[in-house]
Amino acid sequence: MTAQCSYPVGGVQPASFTVTFPDGLQAGDTAPGSVVTNFTSEGAAALGATVQFARNTSLVEMTYQGASTYGNPYYSAAPFSAATYLNGTLPVADISGAWLTYPQAGTVSAQVTGLTLNLRAFYPGGGVRTWFTSNDSDRNPETVDVPCTLDPGQALSATFLVAPRTRPVDTTAPTAPAPLTVSELTQTSAKISWGASTDDQGVDRYSVIVRQASGDASIAPQETRGTSFTLRGLKRDTPYTV
Repeated sequence: MTAQCSYPVGGVQPASFTVTFPDGLQAGDTAPGSVVTNFTSEGAAALGATVQFARNTSLVEMTYQGASTYGNPYYSAAPFSAATYLNGTLPVADISGAWLTYPQAGTVSAQVTGLTLNLRAFYPGGGVRTWFTSNDSDRNPETVDVPCTLDPGQALSATFLVAPRTRPVDTTAPTAPAPLTVSELTQTSAKISWGASTDDQGVDRYSVIVRQASGDASIAPQETRGTSFTLRGLKRDTPYTV
């Protein structure tokens, strides 16, 4: 998919990304509603040597019908909205969207309804670039909003099937990942590693959740199939919990 984004430096520049939807679902499964991959943006390169997507409005907006929010087993015929947050540095790859529950067999429809970026840029020599704009959604001078308009003529909607349930329901939780270690510390980044979890039916992926110690400005969960993840765009002298 392609879009035109209005950057504060460089003006209107194209962006592109791919949205894929789940396959092989059975009634009762829980899985990401979508995965965004291959996100590229020519305009973002003009903002700094390294560009990181911030928490609040860097998202692909989605509307679903035929699914429920994660953990809610009840099906509703009404469509609802969910977002895929684009956290991390460019290039962005394999970003899982909101996890959804698929309570019953049938057809699920999904539609891409918008794209908004909230970017943090770094100077080539180090340090975060600051912005002062009146309409910044998170009122953070280290980030800037970039509104995007999806190009016309694209396949913005898709459908996928949920089959009747034949697999047994997995009711045994995996073991907790441990120990958790931190390495490769810099003023704005840290590598987090952990011991692998075990499970009777296998471990699919890990969700990395990061919050400032105050509970504010949490970073949207990141999904990974590995046992390490590098956190970027951290603030100096700020405690975080992982």
